[in-house]
Amino acid sequence: MKKKYYGQHFLNNKKIINEIVNVFDLTNKTVIEIGPGAGALSRALLTKALFVYGFEIDTDLKETLLKLEREHHNFKVIYQDILTVDLNTFMKEKKLKESYLIANIPYYITGPILMKLLETEKITKAIIMMQKEVGLRLLAKAGKSYNSLSVYMQTFYELKKERLVKRTNFNPPPLVDSIIISFVKKDDYLKRITNLDNYLEFVKFSFVQKRKTLVNNLSTSFKLPKDEVIKKLMSIDLNYNPLTRAESLTIENFISYSEGWYRD
Repeated sequence: MKKKYYGQHFLNNKKIINEIVNVFDLTNKTVIEIGPGAGALSRALLTKALFVYGFEIDTDLKETLLKLEREHHNFKVIYQDILTVDLNTFMKEKKLKESYLIANIPYYITGPILMKLLETEKITKAIIMMQKEVGLRLLAKAGKSYNSLSVYMQTFYELKKERLVKRTNFNPPPLVDSIIISFVKKDDYLKRITNLDNYLEFVKFSFVQKRKTLVNNLSTSFKLPKDEVIKKLMSIDLNYNPLTRAESLTIENFISYSEGWYRD
């Protein structure tokens, strides 16, 4: 019986599994797989990748995965909640200069997993299956669907919708459809961001109340008078409109504004 509290929905469509493992060339690459589950995706990855490290929280799957480990010398499962793992430290301990991440993750930990991806310097590419609505927001350009997570991920990754996945392709089927998104790390923006923590904070505060203006949100978050916020933003951008909302800003705007904001 599947444990609902782990949010487990096992992908059982071989065609889709094959598509996932062929998004990137995995030859001579090490893959970190989040939630190998019953091993269907793992088995396909093992025919392509140099080595696969799987992080699995459910020890009831140990017998199934142990069999797969015995069959493949290039597979190792770590029974630990991925949210408690420092992947930078893990990769350093394993002497990994680069790794790809592949995950069919429980919907309720999508945000934390994406932030973990963002914080792990040497994961250069990823393929993540997530709830369709969440994925479409990640891909959204400036507008109503755009949020802080959209900005975070689009700043540091080229995102691409690989395909939609109907709920009927899982056992047990989830209540919603899924989407597969690929992530390729880019460094052009990163070179222009002086302090990552400052950038993430500025973006987060900009969206703290989505329907309010950027001025209102920054005033509340930084505890500054609105006129001081306006003055500061206009010193960065002479054409700044005080009625602007965060949802209308481009990635370029966010980088420019955050760099200027913390400069003094």
